[in-house]
Amino acid sequence: MGAFAGFQSALIAAAVLWSAAAPSFAQAPDRTLSQYKHNRWTFEDGAPASIAAIAQTPDGFLWLGSGNGLYRFDGIAFQRITPIPGDRARSPQVASLMVSRAGDLWVGYRWGGIAVFREGRLQPVAMPDPEASIVALAEDQAGDIWAVSGRSRNPLSRYRNGQWRRVGEAEGVADQVIASMLSSPDGSIWIAGWDGVRVRLPGQTRFIPVAETADDENKALALDRQGDVWMLGIGGARRLSSNGRPVPFSAPPAPRFDVRVHMPPRVLMDRRGAMWASDQEAGVMRLDRAALEDRRGDGDQVQRLGRAEGLTSDGVTALFEGREGEIWVGTTAGLDRFRQADVVPAPSLSPTGGGLLFTDRRGVLYLIDRTSLSRVGAGDRLERLTNALVNVGAVCDAPDGSLWVASEPGLIHLTGGRTTVSALPYDPELTSYGCIVEPTGRLWLAAGSKGLFRRDGSVWTAVPVGEGDANVQGVRLDPQGRLLVNVRNRGLYRLAGPRTEHIWDGDEIGRITTMGPYNGGILLAGIRGVALLDANGIRVLSSDRYPWLASIRGLTQTATEAWFLTDRGAERVMLADLRRALRNQGPLHHQTFGADDGLPSPVAFGFSRAITSDRSGRIWIMTPDGAVWIDPARLTVNRLPPPVAITALIADGRPSAPGAPVVLAEGTSRIQVEYTAPSLLVPQRVQFRYRLEGADAGWVDAGSRRQAFYTNLRPGVYRFQVIAANDDGVWNRVGATQTFTIPPTFVQSIWFVLLCVAASGLVLYAAYVMRVRYLTERVETRLEARMSERERIARELHDTLLQGVHGLMLRLQAVAERFPVGQTERTLLDGALDRADAVLAEGRDSVHALRSPLEAGGLAKMLEDVAEDLTCDGSPSFRLESAGTSRDIDPLVAEEVGRIGQEAIRNAFMHARASEVVATLGYERRYVVLSVRDNGCGISEKPKPETNYGGHFGLAGLRERATRIGGRLTIDSGPDQGTMVTIAAPARANSIQRGWRRLLQPSRSLTRKATRR
Repeated sequence: MGAFAGFQSALIAAAVLWSAAAPSFAQAPDRTLSQYKHNRWTFEDGAPASIAAIAQTPDGFLWLGSGNGLYRFDGIAFQRITPIPGDRARSPQVASLMVSRAGDLWVGYRWGGIAVFREGRLQPVAMPDPEASIVALAEDQAGDIWAVSGRSRNPLSRYRNGQWRRVGEAEGVADQVIASMLSSPDGSIWIAGWDGVRVRLPGQTRFIPVAETADDENKALALDRQGDVWMLGIGGARRLSSNGRPVPFSAPPAPRFDVRVHMPPRVLMDRRGAMWASDQEAGVMRLDRAALEDRRGDGDQVQRLGRAEGLTSDGVTALFEGREGEIWVGTTAGLDRFRQADVVPAPSLSPTGGGLLFTDRRGVLYLIDRTSLSRVGAGDRLERLTNALVNVGAVCDAPDGSLWVASEPGLIHLTGGRTTVSALPYDPELTSYGCIVEPTGRLWLAAGSKGLFRRDGSVWTAVPVGEGDANVQGVRLDPQGRLLVNVRNRGLYRLAGPRTEHIWDGDEIGRITTMGPYNGGILLAGIRGVALLDANGIRVLSSDRYPWLASIRGLTQTATEAWFLTDRGAERVMLADLRRALRNQGPLHHQTFGADDGLPSPVAFGFSRAITSDRSGRIWIMTPDGAVWIDPARLTVNRLPPPVAITALIADGRPSAPGAPVVLAEGTSRIQVEYTAPSLLVPQRVQFRYRLEGADAGWVDAGSRRQAFYTNLRPGVYRFQVIAANDDGVWNRVGATQTFTIPPTFVQSIWFVLLCVAASGLVLYAAYVMRVRYLTERVETRLEARMSERERIARELHDTLLQGVHGLMLRLQAVAERFPVGQTERTLLDGALDRADAVLAEGRDSVHALRSPLEAGGLAKMLEDVAEDLTCDGSPSFRLESAGTSRDIDPLVAEEVGRIGQEAIRNAFMHARASEVVATLGYERRYVVLSVRDNGCGISEKPKPETNYGGHFGLAGLRERATRIGGRLTIDSGPDQGTMVTIAAPARANSIQRGWRRLLQPSRSLTRKATRR
């Protein structure tokens, strides 16, 4: 035993560290097993059967080793883990589980050895002779894995540096059956076998005996929060170490656990110091810390719960405490959870057949059942005051501390230990609803359909309320001592002298169900909200704005809080918040206590006096299933943010492994993301928010939903993020993320877009070419028609008009010759003939102009002819130059260019006062360029398009001609610097419309011009 003292200091230090690392909770007072909130899952809920081991990994998931394999549980759904593919060496049954410090889950099988769950899958761990069951696993401070097999020869093995090694006699472990093993916070390894309990201290190589327990029986070891080691065996529960010091084995055991040890027992020390145990046959047992320390106790202090009390099975095979303080019990039929909820059952205050609770003005609590009235004392013990009750109705207390009870025997008065009974003013079998005693001793009784009664001394008086019969449901004194009367379907009345006055119909909150004092006024509760009656009038909080204030059954108050009992449960509101909301109708924070918090059943209407509060501040509720209480000063608070995990990514029905970035199939259109947050206290209250970066503009409030769906996502890279809050609203704002990529299909790729753009360009270009061809053909047709018409007109003029005029002149000439020269008649006829000759010359010029000038020698000839016609004495010299190789020019283009050149030459000869005019005709690959320049006086200012020169059509005409053929006209000039007019036009008609910016407008202009002509 001396060797044991060497690890005392290490054990103490490790216990301190382990205690500091545990999660922080607001500790509630210790409760009995029947006061825990119990939930259960069986095969119908998806839970596995024959759960042999339970563990919890750092990600919050609960792991269950069962007879049907390994399961994972997030508090909502069970997921069976796929076995190792193709593995035939390991059994389906899991016998033990252990979570390493690295977060890996080690799995021991009934036969076949060990596997480890890592990176989302089970991976085999090679082990020699793995035929025996692995009944226990542990990890020491160095990270070595220890395994206990079910065989008696060489049962202990150690896994180090990838190799297994047997641990036997040389290390202090004899051949025996080892039923339990644990690793203490300092890294010590404890084993309990038929040969007793032994420990291997850190840095040592041998196991040393701790207590002489060689009784050839099964034992179980457990570690409490202080680091003390406990043993449970046939002799009961014993502590083997305390504060780093050994406890003599001769010390008396804790109150005896009646456990059978033909199978290894199960034992657990929870964070409150209580021991949970089972012998695998008689359900679960619990012994609180105080009872463990009481050496004089007996088995009556052990709390028991089995199948008859709702446990899934009496065969308890695994015990485990979760990270949030909940206790998990694995059985042969399923899984059970026990947790300390805020709503605590009070079995001693839950009489058969129901009852009611009443608190007097001093805060003393009373329980009234069908026949008796009892005062509730310390420890919720009952002190019976009377057994003379039958079907109790109204109950109230007087200022002197006495009680008045309306019951079938009559009006019962309890004072000073004496009970007196007097007659009621109506049939005592009828129900009464409330009473109140004034400071003067006057008693008021609300008798329902019988109305309102007043008792002075021993005399009863019926007091009318309003007009006609009144169904009086309750009475209350306001702060001024005036009586308020609640009449069903009529509202609220106030007693003013000998009569009552109607002050409010109560329609805004529906039927008034209860009244209570509040801050200098009276608080009224109804089926559609609450109202405050005070000196300022009546202010209402409607359930239309505050839905949780609907269907109120009762109300009570403490010094700082108001409590409303509704069909959803108990609603807690701070008085300061209530005052603020009554003043401005603003937000009103509330906390609901319902079934998830331990409330066994809702309270129905008509269940009178269902909620009250005692002088300790506890809130008491009487439900159809018994009395419960809530202690606002000791509410449990879960301060641990929930771990968040993404469990599945499903794209178009195809699952992908979450975690690393995922590249999905091309064209994926439907995305489903499944996520969870293993907060196991009240998992149904966990709230989620998520967002998909690249699709969502902000966070999506998903409530308790654990799936997100997206459709019609565009190709790209997306990042899904989800965060969660636990049942008390503590958020994990980091959450979990999943990145995935949706590659584009060919029709979604940039190449397809470019191809579509190119195809569209080709289509547009083809349409453009067809349009140009159509317009060209149309223009050419019109041009041919115009030229033909001009030639026809020229022939007609020549053959008719000119010939006729010429014949007429010949006749006039013959007539003139008959007169002598110098005679007046001869002179007149000669003048007329001269004029007719001039007209005939002009007619010939017009006929010549109607014919195409190109017929006479082309564009160059047009320019030379006009210059020749204008040449006379004193006129400027003219020179025609040519550049490039002469080529065929479209007739329409040649004519318009020639007309522009003729007009420019004419202007130079007539207005420029120049000495030289030079015309340059240039031929390019697609264009013909004509420039006419002179060295004359130039233009003094920039000409306007409509300016005319010399009576001719001017720039407007030149620009119209240039536009008609798609050309560009420029005029460069300055004072005394001469003038140069340049026209550049397409050589062919089908080139007129080239260029995107002239796609339509030039064509329309050309068409209009052609149409006009």
